[in-house]
Amino acid sequence: MSPMGLKVTLNEAWTNPPRRRLAGLARITNDQGKVLVLLSGRGPSWLLPGGMAIAGETAADAVRYQVRRKLQLHVEVGPAIAIDHVTANRAEGTVEGINIVFECGELSTAQIESITLPLALKGQGPEILKYEFMGHEELMENVPQWRRTMAAEAATVTRVGIPYLQDGKPVSNRAA
Repeated sequence: MSPMGLKVTLNEAWTNPPRRRLAGLARITNDQGKVLVLLSGRGPSWLLPGGMAIAGETAADAVRYQVRRKLQLHVEVGPAIAIDHVTANRAEGTVEGINIVFECGELSTAQIESITLPLALKGQGPEILKYEFMGHEELMENVPQWRRTMAAEAATVTRVGIPYLQDGKPVSNRAA
């Protein structure tokens, strides 16, 4: 029996795994160490650049594609710096997912000036309203509660190890 009380055989887990969303997010900074965030037109809320992977795509592939599509930037995807396991929320209709934040480096002034946001699709508002670089305090004030810890972890990458989060909160030494 699983920790959630579900009865699943090993064969079923391999042949019919649970539906999960996978997303790759980017930690991109400027020369002051501030983190690039995007104001979503679908919220609106401030989010790290990136997005969901499609079938057969890795989280790193998703980061490269989504940053190129949303900002017209090419980034080098570095090591994973945070992993957030987001549980399903039936009330909101969301599925379980894994968000992986990757270190994608520092942008030059020329790269920042070249950022181009996507045009709105016909009959829809813009996907991204604007972008900004924020320090730790600004992230805490502007990023939604459920993304705050992940953004903070991404903003303070100076330690060894990868933070593993569940629903945006650090998981460590939890009883099984």
